[in-house]
Amino acid sequence: MDILSLLLLAAALAMDAFSAAVTDGMIVKKIRFYDAIKVGLFFGVFQFLMPCIGNLVSGVATDIVEHFDHWIAFVLLGFLGLHMIWESRSEQEIPKNPLKNSSLLLAAIATSIDALAAGVTLAAVVAVLTSLLRTTYACGG
Repeated sequence: MDILSLLLLAAALAMDAFSAAVTDGMIVKKIRFYDAIKVGLFFGVFQFLMPCIGNLVSGVATDIVEHFDHWIAFVLLGFLGLHMIWESRSEQEIPKNPLKNSSLLLAAIATSIDALAAGVTLAAVVAVLTSLLRTTYACGG
C-alpha cells in the first residue's frame, strides 16, 4: 500500500474516536488541559494498539474464525439490534462525567474495534502481496 492510502485509512479510522472525543468535550461544562490530554491519550493509544493487535493475531484468528464467521456476525448484529431496542424503551440519563477512566476506556475500545479489523485486513493484504512478489520472482519476473 502506498503512503496516501495508509494516511486516508488512518484518517477514516480516527473519525469515530474524534466524534466521541468532541461529544465528551461538549458534555463537560469546564474542560481542563489535563482532561484534553487524558482523552487524547485514551483514544490515541487504543487507535494505535488495535491495528497492531489485529496484525499480530490475524494468522491465528483467520484460521479459527473462517469456519463460523457468519454466525459471529449474526450473533453480534442480533445482540446490537436487541440492545438498541431495549435502550429505546428505557429512559437514560446522559453520563454525569464522561471523563471518568472507565467511561473513557469503554469509549476508546468501542471506537477502535474497526482499527482492529483493519489490522487483520492489512496483514492479509501484505501476505497476499508478499506471496505474489515471491511467485513473480520465482517465475523469473
